[in-house]
Amino acid sequence: MGQNFIVSKKSETQSISLSKDLKIEIATYIEQGKEEFPSDSRFKSISSFITYLMKKAMNIFEEGKELKDFENFVDEKIVSFYEPYSFKALKPLYEMITEPNRYQSYDFEEIIAFLLNVREIATKSLRDRNFNRYKAFLKRFELYFAKNKIASSLSFEPLTSKESEYMGIRISALSNYINISYESAKIFAAEFAILGLRVVAFNYSPEENYFRIDSLPTPLLFEDRLLKDQRKQLYEENISFIINSNNVLNDKDYYLWMRLAVDKSLYLKFHNPSARERWFDLITSDIKEYPSKNKYVLNLLKIFEKLHIGSARKPRPLGRGGSAVR
Repeated sequence: MGQNFIVSKKSETQSISLSKDLKIEIATYIEQGKEEFPSDSRFKSISSFITYLMKKAMNIFEEGKELKDFENFVDEKIVSFYEPYSFKALKPLYEMITEPNRYQSYDFEEIIAFLLNVREIATKSLRDRNFNRYKAFLKRFELYFAKNKIASSLSFEPLTSKESEYMGIRISALSNYINISYESAKIFAAEFAILGLRVVAFNYSPEENYFRIDSLPTPLLFEDRLLKDQRKQLYEENISFIINSNNVLNDKDYYLWMRLAVDKSLYLKFHNPSARERWFDLITSDIKEYPSKNKYVLNLLKIFEKLHIGSARKPRPLGRGGSAVR
């Protein structure tokens, strides 16, 4: 808005008809522009503003764009918000990198600064009970996320309920990059929590590369105070919809093994000696071929330290201090 627009050619009068509502909307926008940029000639009058818009529209058409492209313009304010937190990456590579993290949570304290910024730009609009304004606000975010082409189909929609006159959010995505989309679902769940929205449903289909996440407002949405502990609790509840054990068990086997591996009370027992020898040989050969500053013997001992490998004795039963991972 900070530019000055000067009509370079002689003006001619052209009468156009506007609906009353549209004229009021344009006039309101111009008044806001005058307050923010008093010397900007675009906001001198309705005529100056419409002339500017038409000139810009014709420039866009000359670049080969069409009327339908106006619906896909990305909100500069949303772009500016996400820009410091974003980077460009090769999608197939990042898809592979994110796969092991599917059921890993985020450290709330590590992402709190980002979440608070989300709260600052979104809370006011999410308290709006006007369906059309609410939908338009969500559309701004939808267009931003759609432009990276991670999802082949993406929608941000208002979600209504009988329990509240205020609306929640439903996000649906169909994508060939399901691991990246899954990470996005976790971030959305975290953003919902800081805003005061509770995740009430999460549907995920690895076969169809699809997910849908539903959220509804809680009293925290209308609370101006941070109430960090309460929002952190809501964050943990929201994330649990995405990374709960039921989802883990219905996914690839190694996700369950990754969860078990962090428990120091578990130990690993090989029932097949040849399998044990094969793994030891593989690890020891790597230690020899790729030496580090640590001594060879110390690295061998780390095998036992990291895998908690049990002896051939019968494992203790569950509930008596340890469990066997066989």
